[in-house]
Parts: sequence; structure tokens; C-alpha cells
Amino acid sequence: MAKDQRFEIVYSQGTITVTEIWVDKETGVNYLYHASGYSGGLTPLLDREGKPVISPIMNSSRSRSHDRNLKTGPCCIISWKT
Repeated sequence: MAKDQRFEIVYSQGTITVTEIWVDKETGVNYLYHASGYSGGLTPLLDREGKPVISPIMNSSRSRSHDRNLKTGPCCIISWKT
């Protein structure tokens, strides 16, 4: 059995140019990941006040209850252009 993954992708957009939001299951901190071609970057996702967006941690077993189709909540505060 594979080791439990620390990060969960809760939002994903694109195929060649990808924008994703990752959540650290241990801390709840949200990260913005963007990749295009052979380059990419990862940075903490910040709210309007410049503080890191932190999702609630559901329990100590590191399981999350995120729904990929969730339209509200701290992981979806960014307005994406399509």
C-alpha cells in the first residue's frame, strides 16, 4: 500500500498550462501551483489581508472531506479567468 499523501489537490484547471490549489493535510495551508511547459512554481495562497489561507483539518488521520466541485469556502476565493 502506498504511503499516505501529504498534499491533496482541491482545484485544478488546464492541461498544458495548469493551475492547481493544493492543501497540506497536516497544517491545512493552501498552496497555489502553476505550471506551463517545463517550468512551474508553488506559493502559499494568501487572503485579502496577506495571510495564508488555511482550510480546517477534519481529523488526526489526515483524511480530508474536500469536494472537487465545491464552489465556496477558503480554497475557492480566487476568481479564475477562462
